[in-house]
Amino acid sequence: GGCSVKKSVDIQTSSNAVVATVSPLNSSICPNTTLFLTASSGQNYVWYNNNVVIPGATSQAYNVNTGGNYKVLITNGSCSATSNSVPISTVPNPVSNFTFAVSGNTVTFTNTSSNGNQYSWNFGDGTSDTKFSPIKLYSGQASTYNVVLRTTNACSNYSDVSKPVVIACTQMHTLKTGNWNDVSVWSCGRVPVFTDVVTIKAANKVTISPGYTARAKSVIYETGAGIISAGKLAFGIP
Repeated sequence: GGCSVKKSVDIQTSSNAVVATVSPLNSSICPNTTLFLTASSGQNYVWYNNNVVIPGATSQAYNVNTGGNYKVLITNGSCSATSNSVPISTVPNPVSNFTFAVSGNTVTFTNTSSNGNQYSWNFGDGTSDTKFSPIKLYSGQASTYNVVLRTTNACSNYSDVSKPVVIACTQMHTLKTGNWNDVSVWSCGRVPVFTDVVTIKAANKVTISPGYTARAKSVIYETGAGIISAGKLAFGIP
């Protein structure tokens, strides 16, 4: 028969073997803040961001202040290993914006802001809301309201935007006793016209001067209210 030779091979595991990891595995940072990345144990370290060596980054921990994909090359004696890339994102600043639609004295707001997670509305009349896209019912008096939306992100950074919202008068009524042609008598800040439903409030007396023609769609009288007319009151289209 033939001859055979047997040999044994010793396989040794080096105590310098490296398993390269980075923690945390992924995260985000706020502008002007930092995040510590920590590598697993080794002797020497070289950190990379987006596959480019970071000058001077040769410690086990690296202080990140910008977004990117970070990894580390770890050497331990004759052994080395490179970690998987760790994505770090920067939280973007919020941008506040909105549109709106007016129907009578009801305003529907549509929030078009970006990069926010909290919203604060100031409707310009002393009221507020924190809904994403609220619907606001204003009083019936004509006015222009400065509406402010503040959008805040997870880093507590915020953005403000303000827009004027014009509300036409929808409730024409007296504010006091006086002459019909006196604008200060009326809630809408103008004299009633033929499209207005006019309410003479309780105990108010309105005088129509001689030769003057007052106009309204209709007139509602509350208790004790009245018109003192030396002129003319016309209803409907002139």
